[in-house]
Amino acid sequence: QRQMCIRDRNEVQEKFVDNLSHDIVFTILRNGQKINLLYKKEWFAESNSEQLDVGPLIPAKVGDVSPGMPASEIGLKRGDEIIAIADQPVHDWLAMTEVIRKFPGQTISIKWKRGDSIFTAQITPQGFEEKNQQGEVIKVGKIGISYYFEHRDVGLAQAVVLGVKNTFDLLNLNIRGIVWVV
Repeated sequence: QRQMCIRDRNEVQEKFVDNLSHDIVFTILRNGQKINLLYKKEWFAESNSEQLDVGPLIPAKVGDVSPGMPASEIGLKRGDEIIAIADQPVHDWLAMTEVIRKFPGQTISIKWKRGDSIFTAQITPQGFEEKNQQGEVIKVGKIGISYYFEHRDVGLAQAVVLGVKNTFDLLNLNIRGIVWVV
């Protein structure tokens, strides 16, 4: 059994695909303690198990704010970090949106941080109809924000290096996936 130190999410996916024929033990750091999590190879037969649900942890930080939507009406601005919604603390974008989606047309509390200041307000997520994974039409709440990202200019040399690296990382991951399927 080999132990590997992982630096980023792409490497997690790559090592996961490399070891699909074995049970995999993930050692994670949670609240300052190391914990081992076992992923059994039998689980790979389950639907979409190869995806592992590993993705980037996107902070609950406001990017664009849509005019006329609830977030705009309460004064949320680009760069604000949402720290609680419906009296539930949130630490990432996914957790925040899951809560907001549960309350279409219902007024809930929201707390956010801007610089060193904390703001609170009441917000009513606007209801939108969407199809869920089973194809059923459901109503979900949205407040009219997108996630925060920063655009950074890079020089030509760095752009070429990043482009080549990302291309080979994706190619490598695809080849490993195909080999595993075969």
